[in-house]
Amino acid sequence: MSIAKAIIPDVTLMEEFNMNKVVDLRQDLKSQNPTSTIKLTYLAFVAKALVKLLIKFPIFNSTFDDQKDEIIIKKYINLGIAVDTDDGLIVPNIKDTDSLNIWKIAESIQDLSQRTRDKKLVYKDINDGTFTLSNWGTFGVSYGTPVIYFPQVAILGMGLMKLKPIVLEDGNIGKAYMLPLSLSFDHRIIDGGIASRFLNAFKDLFNNPSNLIE
Repeated sequence: MSIAKAIIPDVTLMEEFNMNKVVDLRQDLKSQNPTSTIKLTYLAFVAKALVKLLIKFPIFNSTFDDQKDEIIIKKYINLGIAVDTDDGLIVPNIKDTDSLNIWKIAESIQDLSQRTRDKKLVYKDINDGTFTLSNWGTFGVSYGTPVIYFPQVAILGMGLMKLKPIVLEDGNIGKAYMLPLSLSFDHRIIDGGIASRFLNAFKDLFNNPSNLIE
């Protein structure tokens, strides 16, 4: 992390998203699979949405070789999941995450998290990640400025989802489950315009969450 902070001119954008439709879909899926041992968490929904956006915006799924001044866009997506342990933060990754449905992603998160805490990871579990997702919402925190996992070029932080009052289109007051996301990126590689489009693109996916279970 010290290397990342010393080398990377990072910038962080933050936004919150209405998750009402995701909440409803998750409940429906859990009702359809009441005996499943897989924990279909909101982290899995964010991970699936993130993978779709990494396909759409491949520059975020890259590394930067500062010695050669070269951007290397990866042809595969190995999504890192930051796991808090007694020994500090460890980031195993889900290999070829783009080939997995949301249930497999949820299962992989569950498996990697448990093996990380049990100290049963192997080298391939932590090698060759292409993008990292960190969930500090589990600690009751909404926003933060996540440190990019060098040599990756961006990282997404997921905060605590809260039920909040919102102003509806007709001017009335409603309520929604709002999820804060924080995107840090390497400004040498990514500018604010594409970073803003990347972050805002989560809105359409969360408003149409059936696209996340295809």
